[in-house]
Amino acid sequence: MIIKDKKKKSPFKAAITAQDVADLLNEMNRLDPQATLQLIIKTNVPCNNEIANHKTIQVYADTAAGTAKLTMLGFLNGLFGINKDGYGCLAAVFDDKTGRLTEFRASDNFKTQAKIPV
Repeated sequence: MIIKDKKKKSPFKAAITAQDVADLLNEMNRLDPQATLQLIIKTNVPCNNEIANHKTIQVYADTAAGTAKLTMLGFLNGLFGINKDGYGCLAAVFDDKTGRLTEFRASDNFKTQAKIPV
């Protein structure tokens, strides 16, 4: 039997915001840009229709191939939900000239789909 001390605080955060996640992703990107790009953006897995049609999880839909793929960023957006326009609150920002991932942003009013370099 495990007895918990009710006076002892948990070492884990009770809640996080989208800005907390963006801040951590930006720290990761500063520490290791290649790993961050690979893990959060480029690593994607095929998903079934239930996930592709989920009300908050964001997926990349390849309509020509009839498939959908899930990224970690899409999953993280799913945790926070969508705005009235159907977009998540976390976005990856890329430099238009170099295609380099520059930062992550949190907002409740994104209105465009990010272009992700392949």
